[in-house]
Amino acid sequence: ASWDVADLGCGTGLCGPLLRPWARHLVGCDLSTGMLVQAKARASYDTLFKVEIEYFLRHEPGRFDLLACADTLCYFGALDGICQAAAGALREGGVFVFTVEALHTPDTPFRIQPTGRYTHSRGHVESALYAAGFSLVQSEPVVLRQEAGLPVHGWLVRGDLGCGTNENGSAPCES
Repeated sequence: ASWDVADLGCGTGLCGPLLRPWARHLVGCDLSTGMLVQAKARASYDTLFKVEIEYFLRHEPGRFDLLACADTLCYFGALDGICQAAAGALREGGVFVFTVEALHTPDTPFRIQPTGRYTHSRGHVESALYAAGFSLVQSEPVVLRQEAGLPVHGWLVRGDLGCGTNENGSAPCES
């Protein structure tokens, strides 16, 4: 528990108990007051913020070692801005881990679906991270959830911002 961690789009706080063992300080942010009330009840977070993700990240320069964002970036089209903001909010050696719904059309970066969610091509995700300054980018296909009895396919993505150590001497990108 030596990292400063942010759960972006934390919703009801489902990831809070999973992130807590890694966190010296765990914050969550979400736009929904109702979701944040439920996240607070889980008692995993040190602080919760009612704020849009990119705005939050841009106002927290160099504060975090780990940014986690599960099933939230499907509400964003282009990922360039969020990746830039994430790079700015991470310390050297920090890690940005997130999921997006998969788009298997390489020449299309992202596409809005009838559900109101976006799907993203692997190429778009990776190029947005590299353009933001992430030095190591990994993505792998995963099933994110079941919807109407069918699997929702996506990418589990990790971007490392260099491979230095945080102020505690620990290197998140080595774990």
